[in-house]
Amino acid sequence: MGDMVTWFCERHVHEPFLVEYVTEQIRWLDEDSGECELCLWEARPGMPMDDLVELVEQVVDRHFERAADNGVPWDSEEGGWAFSTSDTEEVLQELGLPDAVDAEIMNTLVASIEDDSWVDRGSPARSPIERLGSGWRTFVRHVQHTSRFLLRPEPERPHDIFFEDDRDVPVSEVMHAIGQLIVSPQLDILTTVDTATAIYRARAYGEVRPREPLELVAPPPPRATAGRMNAAGIPVLYGAFDAETAAAEVYDGSDNAVIACLHPVRDLTVVDLTQVPRFSIFDLRVSAEAFERAAFLNGFVNDVVRPVVRDGRRDHEYAPTQYVTEYLRWQLGHGQLRVDGVVFRSARRPGGRNIVVFTDGPGCLTDEQLGRPRPSWIAAPLLALADAVEIREYGPPTTRVVRQFSVADRDAPPGSS
Repeated sequence: MGDMVTWFCERHVHEPFLVEYVTEQIRWLDEDSGECELCLWEARPGMPMDDLVELVEQVVDRHFERAADNGVPWDSEEGGWAFSTSDTEEVLQELGLPDAVDAEIMNTLVASIEDDSWVDRGSPARSPIERLGSGWRTFVRHVQHTSRFLLRPEPERPHDIFFEDDRDVPVSEVMHAIGQLIVSPQLDILTTVDTATAIYRARAYGEVRPREPLELVAPPPPRATAGRMNAAGIPVLYGAFDAETAAAEVYDGSDNAVIACLHPVRDLTVVDLTQVPRFSIFDLRVSAEAFERAAFLNGFVNDVVRPVVRDGRRDHEYAPTQYVTEYLRWQLGHGQLRVDGVVFRSARRPGGRNIVVFTDGPGCLTDEQLGRPRPSWIAAPLLALADAVEIREYGPPTTRVVRQFSVADRDAPPGSS
């Protein structure tokens, strides 16, 4: 196994929270710090290994417990525990320590923490979040391959699904359970997009450039194709918070793009999936419950934003996110919340943030921009189209040319600025 490490520095840990923790410990020790034993070619201050061992032991105790303490029965005939258990090294692997620290530190942790037989804390019964995760996977399969519009009925259940039970959360209750997480103040992902925020909407085009205001915003219902967040025939506005991301979302390698800028006419309430916290499992300031809930929602967000091949044969893969979006729009908080949109990270541009606003074309234009009286059945606008529109021309003879024209200048030629 090699020599035990007794002092080490932040260069030998790789998990962000642990890097911060080790750095702070060394700063606090100051002149009392020992010398890092893993930095061979320079003297660097370190922190004692015993402190990391103590932290990891607390993390282990938070998420696991000894089989004997849990009441797992012993099978005397087989000479082992009746249920599956993990040894200490396997538990440390489950916590992600092999990727979080250098091998020498990992080996020291394995040797320093008492070996035992461990089970997940609370097992064999699963936690509510584990049951929800299993229910979500069943929900996805159901709406993709069994029934798109009706969820199979379930026996009457308590209003709060987070109760002590070992059954999967039923398909019919999955969205309600996810809604409970979204409105939880622990996670704080309901936020506001104010009227000063620019939202960019891009449209790819070939020979004929979109010019009319209604061509630059959300499509009318007959032309609304199925997308990640909407079913066919239900228009929404897909946008981004910067022009580069908006263009990346529609650019397919051959088309040019016209990019319009819009601003909310009132503050919009949105579910911001980019703000789901990514807690560290080693941060004991975060409750185990909050960590587990955030971990589930991050997995849920990954499912929501993962790229989908754009062909008609795979439209069914959009079904779960379309269902999620309609739930957020109409049912979140039992319909007591008015949610205007969803913010999610771009699958096509690293760091980019997209937004879908629940509105159609007329909802993206003021009465003046609409150019005709607004019928009573058309809702008040959520967005207003800015005057300047950007043109991006891709491919030879230029790799990219960016121009601007005014929405009011309907007859401007494609190359005008």
